[in-house]
Amino acid sequence: ENSVDLTAVPVAKGSDTGRVRVVTSGRVCYQKAPKRFRGLAVGCADLSAAFVWLGDGDLRNDLLVAGQLPAQLQVAGWQTRAGVYESLAKADVFVLASLWEGMPLALIEAQAAGLPAVVSDVVGNRDVVIDGETGFVCKTDAELLEKTRLLIEDADLRQRMGQAAREMAAIRFSVARMHREMMAVYNGSKL
Repeated sequence: ENSVDLTAVPVAKGSDTGRVRVVTSGRVCYQKAPKRFRGLAVGCADLSAAFVWLGDGDLRNDLLVAGQLPAQLQVAGWQTRAGVYESLAKADVFVLASLWEGMPLALIEAQAAGLPAVVSDVVGNRDVVIDGETGFVCKTDAELLEKTRLLIEDADLRQRMGQAAREMAAIRFSVARMHREMMAVYNGSKL
């Protein structure tokens, strides 16, 4: 499993705008399914939520409706790692609707920040998110929308899942855990 420096990832405090902030992070490309993220933003237009894509890419136009970004959707552009962490700290929900993944660092970082996640049911995503505990693993676009709406509307659920995500990340994805396991392999020990 991958690891992240948990000391570098600030705990998410959430949006200070009065609107629930739903973010995703990465290159706007086919793998990351930008049309799905756009669909979530459009499907939640009646809710007090803002959707932000942290990144940019060749398929930015897939986020458009009638040639325009939906009012509730923003593309933040490329950011430094520190900038991404700052954006995660101001978020409430993380979405990763990818068509496929490896072991997604963006998702691990979001969970380490204490964000509940709504993810597509693909390898990598389902290996990071504990369905119903640290977020939701969704099999269909309709389920992605349903669970995103649920988290937007339920602040207590966001808080509980976010806390569970941060605790899980500290155990599973810390640099110290990875170091300990690698040293055990080099020393010929059992884990």
